[in-house]
Amino acid sequence: MAIQTFQTLYEYAIRHWGNASATGDSLDLIKKLVNRAYSQALQKYPWRFLHATHTLSLTIGKNAYQLPEDFERMVTDEIPYAEIETFKVLRRRDITTIRRWRIENEGTGQPQVFDIIPLKYSEETGSSWKIEVYPTPGTSYSAIVYYRMNPGELVNDNHLIIGHQAFYNLVEQMVLAEIELIEDEKVGPQNAKVSVLLQDAIEQDKANEPDTLGSYLLPRSISNRDTGNDYNYSNIFGS
Repeated sequence: MAIQTFQTLYEYAIRHWGNASATGDSLDLIKKLVNRAYSQALQKYPWRFLHATHTLSLTIGKNAYQLPEDFERMVTDEIPYAEIETFKVLRRRDITTIRRWRIENEGTGQPQVFDIIPLKYSEETGSSWKIEVYPTPGTSYSAIVYYRMNPGELVNDNHLIIGHQAFYNLVEQMVLAEIELIEDEKVGPQNAKVSVLLQDAIEQDKANEPDTLGSYLLPRSISNRDTGNDYNYSNIFGS
């Protein structure tokens, strides 16, 4: 079965709510309910299908770079360089420490550390993030940011549900649980089924997980260490 669209999902909710002719405010309410269930399902587990990569092009004299609009958080505490350099990864350090180092020694060279900090919130574009590195690049470098994306709300009828089929099944069931909670004002049997489908979706997600995880550009020098949540790069041979 193909992954379904937003329209398929909210029409499924309409049928189970017994309001096949829902329009206007009633339809808007159902769509909000679907998006709430979808959002909750996304937070149930560190799904691999939410992991994305971003090529960070470090340029001479620039120490701050805006991250993609769909950036939610880092999946690792290390960022590998795309090519073998003196230092193979940037490691995360607190921004106050980085800025203190910059005051003490505003030198240039290959960046060794970074932190993620928020940009000013905008009502039009929402929250956004930037990465700050130290020291300031003395030449150009390319590194790979591995992050968790935020797919955002479903808006258009043809928007596809992210992930694999087992995850879509989980979202469907969570929609039913939301309807049940509104109608009965209590947790019931539809909610009880969520845990089973959640485990199915997790198993499907794990089936796509490689035995080892590292930079595909540096397979011999980067390995992974499971942190119990997402992943953390670790250099086998040291930096």
